[in-house]
Amino acid sequence: FRRAVELHPMYVEAHNHLGRCLTRQGEIEAAIGALRMAIELKPTYAGPHENLGVALARKGQVEEAMEELHIAIDLDPRSTQAHTDLGVILVRQGQVKAGIEEHQRAIELNPDHAQAHINLGNAFRIRNEFDSASSEYRTAIQLNPRLAAPHWNLAQTLMDRGNFAEALVYLQHGQEVSLRDRYGRYPWADRLRECQR
Repeated sequence: FRRAVELHPMYVEAHNHLGRCLTRQGEIEAAIGALRMAIELKPTYAGPHENLGVALARKGQVEEAMEELHIAIDLDPRSTQAHTDLGVILVRQGQVKAGIEEHQRAIELNPDHAQAHINLGNAFRIRNEFDSASSEYRTAIQLNPRLAAPHWNLAQTLMDRGNFAEALVYLQHGQEVSLRDRYGRYPWADRLRECQR
């Protein structure tokens, strides 16, 4: 996307996608710069605001991140990703109830959004609502069986409840899935040994 920005400096999507990619690569300052340029070019486009919110949250600028996510939601109230991103930040800030509401709103907008189900499950787990958390993780696995995170989270939840046999199944499958999921780096072997004791 850097090349696209060089060739077409007024192309909003190039700046937006570059910012998203840079955030994923951990180049937060550069990401913020690209996303601010996208917003300058088209302030009414929700995508760069949402992506800037994520980048700012990664930098630790939580208040500004939440402001950008609220702007994104105001511009596009049907943005599933903006709602669930805001939910993640709210949960991390200890506002678990408000975070749950954002995740639920995201799921109302798009029931097939696996990451929103994972995030909702994580929020329920924080509140020790293990049945609800497990249900959300199972839904995420049904929606996208190639994601490692719901396998890991469900296995952890089952282990917390003493259900090691079922946890073992999800750990084994999750370990296989993680080989194809670039975000699936979890200490699978350690937890598998723990389950098999």
